[in-house]
Amino acid sequence: MKARFQAFDEQVRTQQQQITMAIAERERLTNELPKAISALYKRIAARIRDGVAMAEARNGACTACHMSLRPQIMADVRRGVEIITCDNCNRILYYAPDKAAQPVGAS
Repeated sequence: MKARFQAFDEQVRTQQQQITMAIAERERLTNELPKAISALYKRIAARIRDGVAMAEARNGACTACHMSLRPQIMADVRRGVEIITCDNCNRILYYAPDKAAQPVGAS
């Protein structure tokens, strides 16, 4: 039983280190953004309950709040020219093309 507790404690320690490293990386990346975008990201992250300021737009919906997005909003997110936020949860939306849809040999 003691060995299981030690293994659990080690797992907790490892996960805490990963969280600390992820937070440091997020800070580094937000500091590299233009000030207006960084401020928008930080403002959204502070307001949102779970602190996640971004959500993927997939299949015509926001993956954070699951609300449908208007077709024009989805098209704007896919285009990626400007920052688009969800009308419902106010998170910054991003689009990740489906890897399965890429031509053979594309990486």
